[in-house]
Amino acid sequence: MQSLLAGTAVPGTDPGMTCEWWWVEPGEEGLEYIGRVVLQPEPGPREGHLHVAVRPSRRRQGHGTRLLEAALPIAAGRGFPSVVLACPRHNEPARRLVLGLGATPLSRGSAVDRFNLSAQAVVR
Repeated sequence: MQSLLAGTAVPGTDPGMTCEWWWVEPGEEGLEYIGRVVLQPEPGPREGHLHVAVRPSRRRQGHGTRLLEAALPIAAGRGFPSVVLACPRHNEPARRLVLGLGATPLSRGSAVDRFNLSAQAVVR
């Protein structure tokens, strides 16, 4: 995960711009995509929206948690005191991950629920 953090030290990067990091590891046939995290500014008071995705074949192995472990300090370093996470209502594993980290519900939609998570949250 150090490579994910290495992408944050670009001089002159606007803390309010959308940033995306990919997690890849050496595999049998070259680099293998594990997942990605996207941090984008949310309209309103310094809140970031965090998108986390893990390759289907690599899910349920702790990669989502590790992506959040790497992304939350980045969000805090960019001045976001909290992040918003959106989970499809049918995606129970993602909802358990978000709630297990201490996120609080913000809104319930017909297809997507939104949660708030402190960027200072202690993740495992």
